[in-house]
Amino acid sequence: MKSHIQNDQTTCVASSLCTGELITQITQKLLEEPYHCQEVYELYNGLNLNKINKNLVNVDIIGNIVKYNSFALDNVIVESVNLSGKGLWILPSYFNHSCIDGNVTRFFLGDLMFMRSLRPILKGEELLICYRSADSSYEIRSRYLKSIGIDCQCRLCKLDKSEAPKTVHRRTQLLDTVEKLIKPLSNDPDSSLIKRLEKTIFELHDLRKEHPELEFDTLAPSKILALAYRENGNQSKALSILKEVYSSYKNVHLEIINGIIFDIVLLYINLKQMEEARKWFDIVLKRLVEPILGKCMDDEDKWKKEALYLAEKIIPALNSTVKQLYNDNDNMENA
Repeated sequence: MKSHIQNDQTTCVASSLCTGELITQITQKLLEEPYHCQEVYELYNGLNLNKINKNLVNVDIIGNIVKYNSFALDNVIVESVNLSGKGLWILPSYFNHSCIDGNVTRFFLGDLMFMRSLRPILKGEELLICYRSADSSYEIRSRYLKSIGIDCQCRLCKLDKSEAPKTVHRRTQLLDTVEKLIKPLSNDPDSSLIKRLEKTIFELHDLRKEHPELEFDTLAPSKILALAYRENGNQSKALSILKEVYSSYKNVHLEIINGIIFDIVLLYINLKQMEEARKWFDIVLKRLVEPILGKCMDDEDKWKKEALYLAEKIIPALNSTVKQLYNDNDNMENA
């Protein structure tokens, strides 16, 4: 059961409209097919009711179930479709949350949800997904999680809560500086602005030097810094920045990491270092497609061709990159 709104901007208003539409659609479906009531009413509703008539369609209960269990279409990976909205999927609603220590990832292909384990799961181990991306600020994450009754105790949230007010204040100042530098840099990659951004990123890193693996505030700024160096003609420096970021966060399952790897691919193409470009393209291809196809178990050539076909369907913009990387029949055969 899904609610769709196609729009250029995702806003709180759009979210509210999606929620209302989703509640209406679920209510109508349960009125038409009341035998679905039982599985829907089994989901957490936050009302602490002693007894629910599971054969009676109750809009208030449905509204609360949607509040606590709906998923936003925030990881839609078909680039050509500008789709936002919410949906209710029964089984994934039983997965609990961890900002950083999840063992399952979810993504959407159009409005289909896929769930994949990130590592081997032990018998009896709790399945955890991330309800809000770890590269969001603590304020944003905690506000959302509290709205659905979750007080997250993951490593990242504990660290965020334990930081001294002085550190929190300094981080806010540095992030404000980053915001003020981004727009001028996008218009003119001036060397002095680049150096200021680089210094600010270094200071942000330094605030978490004891826990570098939990420092996510510099991911997006580092990507912007690399772009500025590239625009300023220093592609080697841009590569160095992006590869350092990848090395630090390659085991973290965030969408921005795929973008960083793809930027590395494009830089190597610009430098005419096609073997390196293909090597890095293979990395991003696996990250993108393995959740759907699974890992290559035997026939690597067959898996690669299927992966390339699927990747181009998911992100049509990859077509031109694939042609650059495999620009003759021999290269395509060796893909």
